[in-house]
Amino acid sequence: MADKREQYVRLMEPKARIDRDPIIAPRQKIVLRHVLKTGEVSSREYAELTRISESTARRDLQELILGGWLRKQGSGIATLYLPGDLLYPGGGEQRVHNADGDDACLNCM
Repeated sequence: MADKREQYVRLMEPKARIDRDPIIAPRQKIVLRHVLKTGEVSSREYAELTRISESTARRDLQELILGGWLRKQGSGIATLYLPGDLLYPGGGEQRVHNADGDDACLNCM
């Protein structure tokens, strides 16, 4: 049964997938729609777009990475958030730091 649901979700248009997700907060939906249009977003841009602090923006973006909606590119001030597998299936592997401080592939875990 889960396989049929996953196939249905994969075939759904990204905008519809965003709109129908009950877990994503409204401000997170705003940033996902923005990424669909522009292809990327920074934490500062997200904070300005939704009028939240940059630390809240980074936490929201981290949640969206863990959920598969976004993937992170770069580090520090040059960090950009790009579409992940839920926005565009096959959007690329996402690397995260594990407890040992090493990088690990989030999609491979």
